[in-house]
Amino acid sequence: MNGSRSKRLVAYSCALTLLCAAAFFGTDRYGRSQRTYHAFGPVTATSIDRVQVNTPEEAYAHWQAKGLHGRKLLCFVGEWEKIKPESFFNVPQERQYPLDLFTYARALEEQRLDRTSFLYIATVTGIARGLEVVIPDRIYRHLAEQARSTKNASFSGEGVKLTYNGLPRTFMMLNHLRTPPEPVLVYVEASFFREHTPEALLNALARVQIRSDCLVLCRMTNDERVSAGERARLAAFAKAVGMPESIGRTTGEQPS
Repeated sequence: MNGSRSKRLVAYSCALTLLCAAAFFGTDRYGRSQRTYHAFGPVTATSIDRVQVNTPEEAYAHWQAKGLHGRKLLCFVGEWEKIKPESFFNVPQERQYPLDLFTYARALEEQRLDRTSFLYIATVTGIARGLEVVIPDRIYRHLAEQARSTKNASFSGEGVKLTYNGLPRTFMMLNHLRTPPEPVLVYVEASFFREHTPEALLNALARVQIRSDCLVLCRMTNDERVSAGERARLAAFAKAVGMPESIGRTTGEQPS
C-alpha cells in the first residue's frame, strides 16, 4: 500500500518537474522570439543605425521609432539620478464609474518622460529588458558603498548588480566593461565625457568588441549641468567613430 503511494508521489513529482521545465522553456523561447534586432557590428560600422540627438527624450523616441524590443541597453552616463515611480501619478481614492482605461506605460510616455525617467520608461514599455550602466569612478564608488546595505545587491568583477522591480541592472566603471553575449543598444551622453576622454571610450569599446545595431549619442542640450567642453568631446567621439551629423540605418547581418 505504502509502496504504491510512494510510486504515485514520485510520478506526480516527475510530471510536475516536466511541466515546470516545459513552461520555463516555452516562456524563454517566447521571450527570445519577441526581441528585435537589426544590422549589427562595431560602433564604427557604417552599416548600423547611428544617430545624434539633443535630449534623452529624443533617444527614447528613436528607439521607439525603430521598433526595438526586449534588448539589453548599455549606457554611458555622467550622472545617475534615482527616481520614485510610485510618486509619478496621484490616484484618487474614489472615482466616477465607468472608469477610464488606464495604461501605465502609455501614461508614462505621455506625462512623465524626461531626462531622469526615460531609461525606466524604456524598461516598462519593453524596449529594454536589462540595463548596464557605465558611470564615473567617483559616482560608482559612492553607489557601491550604498549598495552594501541593500539585500538585492551583488558584487563581482563586472560591477554592482542591483535589481529594481525584477529588472536586472549592472552599474560599473569603464574598466569593468566586458564583452556582452549579444548585440546591445549603446547610449552615450555628453555628461560621460566629464571624466572620460573620447579615446578612452573608443578603446574600451574596441577592447571588449562591443557589437551593436543602434548607437545613440546625446548632446543633452536641455541639461544645464553639461558643459560646452563635454559636448565638444561627444562631437569628437562621434567624429572618431566616423559619424556625420545625420546617419540612417542600413540593412546587414542578423544575429543567429
